[in-house]
Amino acid sequence: MAPIKRSEYLKPLSREHHYSLLFGWKLRQGISRGVSIDRMVDYIRYFELHMLIPHFKEEETCLFIYSDSPYVQQALDEHRHILSIIATMKVEPGNTHYADLEALASLVDSHVRFEERQLFPYFEQNLTQAQLEAVAAAIKDGPAVGDDFEDNFWESPKN
Repeated sequence: MAPIKRSEYLKPLSREHHYSLLFGWKLRQGISRGVSIDRMVDYIRYFELHMLIPHFKEEETCLFIYSDSPYVQQALDEHRHILSIIATMKVEPGNTHYADLEALASLVDSHVRFEERQLFPYFEQNLTQAQLEAVAAAIKDGPAVGDDFEDNFWESPKN
C-alpha cells in the first residue's frame, strides 16, 4: 500500500503513530524470542505513561473537539479500550499471556490504521483552514519524543 499523504497540520500526530506501530512490533519480537512477560509488561507501563496517555490526551483535547462524528466516537472508544486492557495487565501481570500481548499489539495497530486511513482524512476534509491551523499550533510540541525504554527486550531473549 502506498504511503498516505498526510496534511502538514496533522503530521505530528502521524509521527507519534509511528511509535505506536513500533510498540506492537517490539511486543511481537519479544514474544517470538520468548522474553518474559514481566519484562514486556514493564515496557507496556512505560509506553502507556510516556506515549499513549499523552498522545490520546493530545488527540482528544486538540483535534477531537472539532467533531462529534462516529469516527471520533470510535477513536474515543478505542482509546478507552486500549487503556483498559493495559490497566488489567498492570494489575494482574501474572494473568497476562503471550496471546494477550499479541492481542494488545494488534489492537493498537488497528487503531492507528483506523485513525490514519479514516479519521485523519475525515478531519482533513471537514475542518476549516483556521481549525487545521489551530490543531497544528496545539500539537506542535506533542509527546513524540521517541521511545527510550532501557530494556531492549525485543533484541535479545535475556528473560
